[in-house]
Amino acid sequence: EEYLEAGCHAVQAGVGDITDSVKITGDVDASTPGDYTVTYQATTADGGYADATRTVHVVDDLDAADDLPVLMYHYVYTAMAPPDDLNGNYLLDTDFEQQLQYLASNDFYYPSYQEVRAFVDGTHTLPAKSIVLTFDDAEQGFLDYGIPLLNEYEVPATSFLICEDEDAAYKAEAYASEYVRFQSHSFGMHKAGSS
Repeated sequence: EEYLEAGCHAVQAGVGDITDSVKITGDVDASTPGDYTVTYQATTADGGYADATRTVHVVDDLDAADDLPVLMYHYVYTAMAPPDDLNGNYLLDTDFEQQLQYLASNDFYYPSYQEVRAFVDGTHTLPAKSIVLTFDDAEQGFLDYGIPLLNEYEVPATSFLICEDEDAAYKAEAYASEYVRFQSHSFGMHKAGSS
């Protein structure tokens, strides 16, 4: 199978999205097993830059996934500050940490969205232990408690922002993390009467 470049997302504090400035270097030969390094360099308007690298493992044989679980979360809270309306949308931070420990200690694979699309289309396989984590709404508990745990365990997730919220852009910038990708959940879908 061909190598699928996942790319990256770059945000500069006070400026916003600078992904267009990213230069990608490094080659991956998907026909030859081994480890390959891909480097991403984002450049600011004033000439500053940041680098990140990704190691790509090309393997000879793969225990392939038959399906792809997606864990869809909403809100994270702490035992010291439980919400008044505690319901099934809420996850205790210590429970979330136990889940991340399990994923990390059992070598789960977190595919890029390019890989997910190719898997769904039937053009690429994924490792058997592949999984996707998402969080709807970019609620404050997720930002304050969930993101630090994702950072600690180095587990990537996508946070789907409600773009109508006036602080949506602020959240994406202020809580930027190499393990969290912010995307659009909807604009005003949570309002009564919206379609």
